[in-house]
Amino acid sequence: MMSACIELAMVTGVAEACRILEMPRSTLYRLRKPVFKPPKAERKRTKSPRALDDAEKEEVYTTGYPLAPGNYLLSMAIASPDLGKIGTQYYEFTLPNPMGYTEELGTTPVFFIKKLDRMSAPETRSEIHRGIFTYSVLQVETNLDNVFAASDNLDVFFFIFGAQANEQGRNDIEVTYEVVKDGEAVIRYAVTNYDMALVSQPLPLKRTVLIKTTKEGKTTERQEQRDLEPGAYALSIVVNDKLSGKTLKQLVDFEVK
Repeated sequence: MMSACIELAMVTGVAEACRILEMPRSTLYRLRKPVFKPPKAERKRTKSPRALDDAEKEEVYTTGYPLAPGNYLLSMAIASPDLGKIGTQYYEFTLPNPMGYTEELGTTPVFFIKKLDRMSAPETRSEIHRGIFTYSVLQVETNLDNVFAASDNLDVFFFIFGAQANEQGRNDIEVTYEVVKDGEAVIRYAVTNYDMALVSQPLPLKRTVLIKTTKEGKTTERQEQRDLEPGAYALSIVVNDKLSGKTLKQLVDFEVK
């Protein structure tokens, strides 16, 4: 069964439709404020710094349910086991028809995978998950903050709408990735080809530096792999559907610390 966060994203192709639990940019139900938070007076009496950190902690919850295009009101309640604390959220949203991408390409909101596991079988009923979501037999943990260490990979995940299929039902999609800083490409990856519209692609955060050395009038060259320096970057994604000739460009901001 398709995860509801993916269902919404894949049907809409826009981040706003996935803000079901106040999540501005991801395909997950991100709680910007904890569902359960002690009253201010109670928090002031708490002496443990760790307890204060827990009170401000963000949690991510997902669930899955197949929905047809249309207008909906989502209501969700989360309770402590003893029902002493209950939090609720309500959100109105619209699911447009994914078949409407006839003149241009579109994608779901692009996000980065932190961890990917394979389940023995797809879930057969709706489940509430904390910290992960499921898609078919995949169990996915995401990096919602888009903050990485220089040693990490950008494992990008998204779905492409409007791509044409051949007689065998396969796509012919070409995607170009670049890491950009201040409008200049600092990493260029080899062009990647896909025969399906679901993309999961690891991209190492390594830039290639050409080093020239001159000694006794003779110049030699060598290439060296280096980590990205800390700072703000963007991942440029250019999608080219080779069967229809349609193209699409996306920019996804991220940070290296």
